[in-house]
Amino acid sequence: MEQHGAVARVCTADGVAVGAGVLLTPSLLATCAHVVATALGHDAVADEAPDDGVRIDLPFLPGTPSRSGRIRRWAPPTADGGGDIALLDLDAPAPAVVVPEWTRPRPWGTAFRVVGFPVGREDGVWAEGRLRAVQGSGWLQLAVDDGSTIGPGFSGAPVLDATTGTVLGLAVTDDRLSRGRTAYALTADDVLPLAPEVLANPFPGARAFTAEDHDLFVGREEETARCREVLAEHGVVVIAAGSGQGATSLLQAGLRAAAPDVVIADRLDLHPDPAAWLREQTRPVVGTARADRWQRIAGDPALQAVTVTIDGLDRERLRRAVLEPAASRPGPTVDAATAARLVDDAADAPGGLALLQRLLHRSVEDGTPPGDVGAAAVAVADAAWADLDEANRAVARPLLLGLVRAHDDGFGPGELPLDGLDDARHAVLETLAAARVVTIGRGGRPVAEPAHRALVDRWSPLADQLAADGPFLRWHDEARARARTWRRDPTVVLRAEALEQAEEHVENRAADVDGTVHALVAASRDRRARERRRRLVLIAVLLVLVLTTGLLTVSVSRVRLAAARATHNAETLGALSLAALPGDPSSGTQLALAAYRSDPSDVTARNALARAYVERRLTTSTMPVAGADDPAAVLVPDPEAEDTMVVAPGSALFVYRLYSPTPVFETVPGRDADTRPVSVSDGGRFVVLRTDTGAVRVWDRNTTTPPRFVPGSAVASVVATPDGTHLLATGPDGSGTLVSRVDLEALTSTVVARLPEAGDTAAPTADPTRLLITTPDGARTVRDATTGAVVGAVPTDAGVGLQGTVTVRCDTDPDETVVVADTATGAVRTRVPTGPHGCAGRPAMITAEGAHLVWLEGAPGTSATQPIQVVDLPDGRRRAAWVPSASAVMPPSAAVGIPVNPRFDIRHGQGELIDHGQVDGLNLLDSPTFRAPSATPPPVLKGPVDAIAVVPDATGATAFDAFGPRALGRLDAPPGGWSSVLVSPTAGSFLAVDRAPTGPRIDEYDLPRFRPLGSYPLPPSHDPPVVLARGGDDLVDRADGALTWFSATSHRPLAPPVPVGTGAAAASPDASQVAVREPGAIGLFSPGGIVASFPTTGAAGGMLLEANRLLSVDDPGDLVARAVPSGAVTARVPVPTGTGAVLGVDGADRPVTWDATLFRLAIWDVAAGRQVADVPLPPGVAPRPVAGGRIELDEGDVAFSIPTDADLWRVRLCQTQNRDFSATERTELPSGTSEVRPCSLADE
Repeated sequence: MEQHGAVARVCTADGVAVGAGVLLTPSLLATCAHVVATALGHDAVADEAPDDGVRIDLPFLPGTPSRSGRIRRWAPPTADGGGDIALLDLDAPAPAVVVPEWTRPRPWGTAFRVVGFPVGREDGVWAEGRLRAVQGSGWLQLAVDDGSTIGPGFSGAPVLDATTGTVLGLAVTDDRLSRGRTAYALTADDVLPLAPEVLANPFPGARAFTAEDHDLFVGREEETARCREVLAEHGVVVIAAGSGQGATSLLQAGLRAAAPDVVIADRLDLHPDPAAWLREQTRPVVGTARADRWQRIAGDPALQAVTVTIDGLDRERLRRAVLEPAASRPGPTVDAATAARLVDDAADAPGGLALLQRLLHRSVEDGTPPGDVGAAAVAVADAAWADLDEANRAVARPLLLGLVRAHDDGFGPGELPLDGLDDARHAVLETLAAARVVTIGRGGRPVAEPAHRALVDRWSPLADQLAADGPFLRWHDEARARARTWRRDPTVVLRAEALEQAEEHVENRAADVDGTVHALVAASRDRRARERRRRLVLIAVLLVLVLTTGLLTVSVSRVRLAAARATHNAETLGALSLAALPGDPSSGTQLALAAYRSDPSDVTARNALARAYVERRLTTSTMPVAGADDPAAVLVPDPEAEDTMVVAPGSALFVYRLYSPTPVFETVPGRDADTRPVSVSDGGRFVVLRTDTGAVRVWDRNTTTPPRFVPGSAVASVVATPDGTHLLATGPDGSGTLVSRVDLEALTSTVVARLPEAGDTAAPTADPTRLLITTPDGARTVRDATTGAVVGAVPTDAGVGLQGTVTVRCDTDPDETVVVADTATGAVRTRVPTGPHGCAGRPAMITAEGAHLVWLEGAPGTSATQPIQVVDLPDGRRRAAWVPSASAVMPPSAAVGIPVNPRFDIRHGQGELIDHGQVDGLNLLDSPTFRAPSATPPPVLKGPVDAIAVVPDATGATAFDAFGPRALGRLDAPPGGWSSVLVSPTAGSFLAVDRAPTGPRIDEYDLPRFRPLGSYPLPPSHDPPVVLARGGDDLVDRADGALTWFSATSHRPLAPPVPVGTGAAAASPDASQVAVREPGAIGLFSPGGIVASFPTTGAAGGMLLEANRLLSVDDPGDLVARAVPSGAVTARVPVPTGTGAVLGVDGADRPVTWDATLFRLAIWDVAAGRQVADVPLPPGVAPRPVAGGRIELDEGDVAFSIPTDADLWRVRLCQTQNRDFSATERTELPSGTSEVRPCSLADE
């Protein structure tokens, strides 16, 4: 065994062996103090270490090298059996020696071996036996096997574990009465404390665990087993975790230690195409990914199947991670009380695990007891802060404030959403995460969190900011909480001093105030204005009451006349708005706002407002742009769409900083009438213009000089190179084509190639030595830029993007995917799955800046709004949006138009640049974690609060932040999926029916984390069970034509099943009653059986059962309200014949119905027998039940939500369009209508 080479003989000066020793390092030897004394000829072991050198040799190494050793540390024997240890420094290191590891004593009966050098056997003799236990003196007792003895000459020899070769201790003495059959050894805990520098630290500190640390890696046994199962089944496993949660440690110590031949792929989420890379591997792959980024990437079910997500350790596993590594190695241990204190300090901290490892590592290194985890967090943060330069500190300060939330007793840790942060802020957060100051992506959520609460309380860079900015932060947190409540209940607005304070903060610190708070303040202002108006009306009424009877009669008549005129004006303005909206949305919106202000209760006014909202809810802002009213105006963007030109026949306007609240407009200087801008270089510095005669001019925006001419002959086309520093110009060259490269800085032109064919155009590729050539008939080839030789071809059906660097085509074999390939090499960069819609024959285009592929969902122009899919090139990330059908993003006909980046387009009729950056309400596909897995759109279920949406599909269920959107939790479905799912707003839980082989059951989980809450066992059934409702105390399900009620506490049936048949059913929110349609009647049932039966005139419509009211759509087209349980009809209102569902009620308890024929939502005042609002929606949309004052709408890949409150429609429109009436609009205002802007409350 190699470890034997570390065994040494300790000899007298004349070479007689008197004992043994073992190397702790190549130049440090451990032996017994009495062996050293004997070798030096001393009669007794002195208290002081001898100064003489000791002769030592290494008999198991080639040539038996000899050394001289001098005492480094000396521990003479003590009366209680301690000591008798000497450590010697050698005068030269031992050559090529393997130093064995030490371990604590093994269990009783462990086999050992030891070699000694007794007199007459100086070459060494081996003895073997079994361990017993540590006896009273602290020595380890050794029982020697028959045929072996341990006696003089064995002292100081290492006792080796016969299996592992590790050192268990040093032989120290024998039991003379046992005649060499019993001996004793000093343990590692006796020897190694004298040499702390050789102790292996059981805690890795700042680094991750390695494969060599596998025996110290404690607490991840379940995750390790799960990863090994996935690896064995799929050949791939990806460990997804937040930063600092131990993914790399699990990879190395949990998996690589057992499977050293696997391919390691750390941070797969940073790979440009992880799915394609994984498919190319021929060996098993173990990878890691940051959970928040991986959720955005791993939409492919194949990637989800190989993903194992881990989080922090629970308290028990954290306690083991503190105690067991130290107990498994020689050296200091952690006592139970200290472990309990450390676990209490770290268990609830997002970065507790990583901080705890650093703290314990430092404790072992320093030989001091561990302090507290909070102090370690502060020390880590101080070191990270010191490494940041002042520019990055300036970026970090507002980020740190975003990590804090105000509480009643001060400030505490919070979450900072990552969405919307620019690259500089992301980079600083990543730096802080790498230093373990913050944790990112814990639980898969795209948020950053402070690693420990102590950073908020004790870390001066953050605590000092809180002291200075605390009042605003406290207000802002309270305002955000109030805004979340307002989203659920629009009546909860700010009033009096609270509104005044909010207005002050919004005015002074608008950029620091959350968008939801802005919306709340706007709604609160509207409510205040309406209340002021009501007070004025009340005052007027009171004044009237004190007048004479004659005057009262006159005043009442005038009030009635004014009200009638307001209603008439509202109807007139509403009709004008409905007529104007299709062709002039801006004016139509102004008129709708004016109509609603004139009489908010008028149906025509509300219908106009609803249609304006549906049209304009896609618009974030509008920007008047000179020249954009010309129908020939187009947009010419740079690849980032940050810098864009509006080019019209008579003008060229440059627009930049598009994404900021205040875009900047600049006119191209010195532009002639025959000169048109044709390109913007990446970064927007250079604007390229071409005259009608083919001359090229370049405007450098860094200078004040007019555009300069490029020398050379006329050109037919110019294209900026991908790096934005050159142009590729193509022009006639006799009977051929000349290709030149123009340096935009120096304005020098160099001939690149001469092509033999005339009329060709050239574009750059990612390879400067390759050109993309397009012939007049549309054929494309890749040619050598020097020789012109053809080196590749581009399929005729492929599009070209990113200034020629990539090609895009639909691949139908074997699946319909979009292939994005490198133009120069043909290598595939990424494949984009197209889902159930496919890509063959699907209307698509590449945007003008070449950075996006846009798919159309459905036929263009079939509705007022057009759903689109946007694919970012070249990485293939998908997202969805809705844009107006008249948008310049869309082609005006079958011919391809000139679209811009899908966020912006021109509204030619009004001369406006439209920003579509924000879609009102929920749009799940803004989060790339959501994909429709099949042709059937998955339902969007409202969560227990308005901010949560749950999307179940065949593979599981995902809870989303409905206004983020971001994934909050994920639950995998069992094999075969669920037969029924439900979200209970009352219980705040998700319920799913699992038809497991052991028997069907209803499983319940909390939201949004999907923690198990229990199961309801179900009897076997022929039909799949359907869970109908879960109230506060009861749950009801239906199977095989019978209802069964369960206790929500015991999960057991409350009564035998109640037979009800198979008609449509509706349950009350508290699950106490269920209405079931029967032929000619509706039956009302409870756990005791049938409660009542109500006759109806049909059995085809929808129902909604409330605590005291049943709403149903009955033939031949009536919405009927009945009292429960009597069944008395309390109201009846005619509805369109296509009305088939009652989706719920709005905030005023008015029913909301859905007409699937006309694609219209309608809101009804059943008591008054009239419709109060009509909301048209695009064809193909499927609405979900009303929840939280909003209706979820989804159309396969696209989902969003709209409010049912008309006041919120007005607030949204006024956020988008708050302007004065135009001169034309003023001429259309009926007499008596205020000409003040309709969003202003100055006249109220």
